[in-house]
Amino acid sequence: MIDATPETAPARPARAPRRSPNELTFTLEEAFVEAAAAGEPEWLAADRRAAFERYQALPIETNQLYTTYVDLRTADLSAVRPWDEPPGAPDLASGALPEGAAGFAGFHDDGGIEALVLDDATRDAGVILDSLGALVR
Repeated sequence: MIDATPETAPARPARAPRRSPNELTFTLEEAFVEAAAAGEPEWLAADRRAAFERYQALPIETNQLYTTYVDLRTADLSAVRPWDEPPGAPDLASGALPEGAAGFAGFHDDGGIEALVLDDATRDAGVILDSLGALVR
């Protein structure tokens, strides 16, 4: 047990100010959704548009003391940008499978794909390991 008195207790960091949910620093714009839907199969473009309509119709909880969801009001999302396009292919032409693995998918911190590898038996069995971008194409 640690004996901490107010004089010896470490100082707590300052708490970030709470914002109202309608003051979040990130907004998804319809123009981005339409740009993403351009050139995609119609079923996927329709799904994007329907999801955006549902997003816009979501009610915003105005009570700052009651939230039934993950509270992002203290999050600073000003540097967040939607992904223009998911990566379509690995950066490397091939990769090695870890011992005992039938498949491997490796990703970079920035969202790029490092490797998508299947062993021959798994591929011959009909398993496909691919990126979302390649699936759309």
